[in-house]
Amino acid sequence: MNANTLIALAVLASPIGLWATGSGADAGKVRIAPCGEALCGRVIDAARLRIDPDQRDVRNHDPALRGRPIRGLTVLKDFTGGPPVWIGAEAYDPATGEGSKNVQLRLTSPDSLAVKGCVAVFCRTKMWTRIR
Repeated sequence: MNANTLIALAVLASPIGLWATGSGADAGKVRIAPCGEALCGRVIDAARLRIDPDQRDVRNHDPALRGRPIRGLTVLKDFTGGPPVWIGAEAYDPATGEGSKNVQLRLTSPDSLAVKGCVAVFCRTKMWTRIR
């Protein structure tokens, strides 16, 4: 195998890349990339951004953060571990203004990522699809 093939295989065995957070026209896009020693995810696109590209984090529970632009917002923070599971410090959903601590990313296939977050005893898992 050449170096490019090895790099491509390493990326497929990790969540690094561009992900659709849902399906259809409402799907957002999050890019997961290295940030320091960990992985982070930032908003690239969302249905609300296609309507208003200057959309702000107006649903945030902290009034001081409501002026942040959604585009480029860090929604996954400080993920380490792998493969196939990475544990992170935090996930944030700008659509609801809700955040989760102790979040888990599980690569269920090279193109499918389970994002699990919990608030108190209630947990939710969303499936993301890799965009090629």
